[in-house]
Amino acid sequence: MFNFYSDVTSEISSETISSSADSSSSIDWNAVMTTFWQWITTNGVKLIIGILVLFIGFKIINFIAKKVVKGMEKKNREKTLIMVINKLIRYGLKFVLLFVIISYVGIDTAGIGAIISSIGVGISLALQGSLSNLAGGIVILIMKPFRIGDYI
Repeated sequence: MFNFYSDVTSEISSETISSSADSSSSIDWNAVMTTFWQWITTNGVKLIIGILVLFIGFKIINFIAKKVVKGMEKKNREKTLIMVINKLIRYGLKFVLLFVIISYVGIDTAGIGAIISSIGVGISLALQGSLSNLAGGIVILIMKPFRIGDYI
């Protein structure tokens, strides 16, 4: 977890605090630099590993999405369904990977999850009628009663 502030305050001894009270411009830079390097060696390494995993994960997700699209095109699936599945795979898996990396780096994801869920509830309540139309559209995509080029 990013506790840089608490690490800095715990590293500064009571001597430093009392001496800094005498002169307000005096800062113990040795304690600050020691704390900074401790943070870099612990959380900084996690951050670099997280960025590398994120980059590699995005490449793997794009590869998987391309393979799924090629497989669906070989089976002559609807273009609309292929596009929807492609976007769903790409954005859904990238979001999950980003969420996992954020958790690995040390940021608390409970608050982020609560915010996302409350935004989802608010949007769904505001768009109840439109969401029923979206669900109907998904049913049409899955059941395929209409094809591209049909006149309705």
